[in-house]
Amino acid sequence: MDIVYVKSLSEEILLLYEISNLTFCFENEKLFENLNEKIENGKIYLLTSSAGEGKTTFLKILAGLLFPTSGVIYYKGKPISSFSKQEMLAYHRDTGFLFQNAALINNMDILENLSLYYKYNQSLPQDRINDIIIPYVERFNLKSLIYNRPEQLSHSEQMLFSLIRAISHEPKIIFFDEPIETLDQPTIKIVMQII
Repeated sequence: MDIVYVKSLSEEILLLYEISNLTFCFENEKLFENLNEKIENGKIYLLTSSAGEGKTTFLKILAGLLFPTSGVIYYKGKPISSFSKQEMLAYHRDTGFLFQNAALINNMDILENLSLYYKYNQSLPQDRINDIIIPYVERFNLKSLIYNRPEQLSHSEQMLFSLIRAISHEPKIIFFDEPIETLDQPTIKIVMQII
C-alpha cells in the first residue's frame, strides 16, 4: 500500500498525522504491516494498492473508527488510541467520511440522514439545517429524492447523498473511500470539482 502526495491546497504546512509501525491483522492475516508515514495538512493524498490490501481499513483507522493491531497514529502529536470520549467526538466533528457503501441509515429518509450531524453536534433547528444542506442537494439535482429512504435509491444516488453528508459541515479532514467508482461521467466531474 502506498500513500502518494498529490497536491497542496495551502501554503501553511503542519504535520497532521504521524503513522508509526502500523499493522492491522484480520482473522490472522496481515492486511498491512509496519506502515510508517507522515501526512501534512493542506495537502491531498492518494492511497493506492491492489484490491483487498487494506485501503478502507487504513482509512477507518485514520478516522478513529477502527484501531490497529499494533503501532500508533498520532494526530497533531497525540495518539488517536488515547483520545478520551470527548476528544474522539471532537475529532469526528472535524472529519467527514465517504464510505464505499454509502452507510446511510435505512429507517430514516435522506433528509433525516443528512441532518444527523447538525442535530447531534450543533443542535440546529431543521429549517437552519435545510438552509445548509439543500444547496448541496440542488447542486446534484437530487432535491426530489430527499424524502425517500436509502433503499429506494440507486447506489449512485446513495453515494452522492453520502458525499453531501461528508462535506456539508465543511470538515477540516475528509476521507474519501472510492468516491467516484459507481458514478456517471457528468457526476464525476461535479464530484471532482468539489473534492
